[in-house]
Amino acid sequence: MKLRIGVIGTGVIGGGMVRRALAEGHEVGVFDLRAEVLEELAAVGARPASSSADLAAHCDTVVISLPRAEDVEKACFAAAGLLEGLRPGMVVIDSSTTPPAGMEKLRQAVTARGAHLIDAPLCPSQNRELQFRPIPTRPGSFNAAGYASEAGNLCFFVGGDTADVALARPVLEVLGLEFHHVGPLGSGKLVKLLHNAINITALAAISEAMLVAKRNDLDLRVVTEALMTSLADSAMLRQQGRKFIAEQHFPKGLFPLHFSVKDLGYALDCARAVGVVPSVTGATHALYTRAAASPYGDYYNPAIFRFIEDEAST
Repeated sequence: MKLRIGVIGTGVIGGGMVRRALAEGHEVGVFDLRAEVLEELAAVGARPASSSADLAAHCDTVVISLPRAEDVEKACFAAAGLLEGLRPGMVVIDSSTTPPAGMEKLRQAVTARGAHLIDAPLCPSQNRELQFRPIPTRPGSFNAAGYASEAGNLCFFVGGDTADVALARPVLEVLGLEFHHVGPLGSGKLVKLLHNAINITALAAISEAMLVAKRNDLDLRVVTEALMTSLADSAMLRQQGRKFIAEQHFPKGLFPLHFSVKDLGYALDCARAVGVVPSVTGATHALYTRAAASPYGDYYNPAIFRFIEDEAST
């Protein structure tokens, strides 16, 4: 059955999901504030919309993929926003990595219009028991999540009522390999923020360890391959450690250091809200805050290695 899907926010992740849905033969509408991105996706078959409301008027399920809470707020509640275009029975999937606290306000507004809401932030699936779909060979610089979104190799952390999750399932199955219904509305966002806090902290630890190895004149490729056979192995070591730190390759963009500051800040708020003193995450947040204010702020996350190296040299 051909689905009518709309995507608000077509960056590395949202754009990948658009291409994935188009490749599966579905009708896809897109809205983004960047005209050049809309033109690029229109060239491969997507329907550009003039606003979030216009997008909603021509689809049955809307996926929101935006970087910050204020971006989601504006896309939904501003003039010509998503809420103005919602119809009864529509499904809204918020896949943005933003705080769970904002979901109740959005839920009330969405349900008042007879529509349904779930949160479903995502990450590249690491489940080796699943059959991964082929990675696209389209030219361009992607991070792991960009490749996974275009290939449909995503894992979704889902929060919401069981009935609403069931309504969203057909779209989730097009866009990803698996999804985990982790709890009520907002739970998916919480789990994604915990996921990011773990991974960003791990990347800092990997960077520091690799700097020690480098200053002992060890080959970082050899060290990484050795660690990958040990209990120190992890997805972060295999992806960002092996492909970027060991190669001493630090591109700009993709998932820049200042995005890590944002996500760690959200994770800190979630911890403090339930009385947890986030000592480890707090230390990582302080490190990345300094790094984001440095010349490396717009560089891909593995550039935390360069910043740690610079700090160690002063």
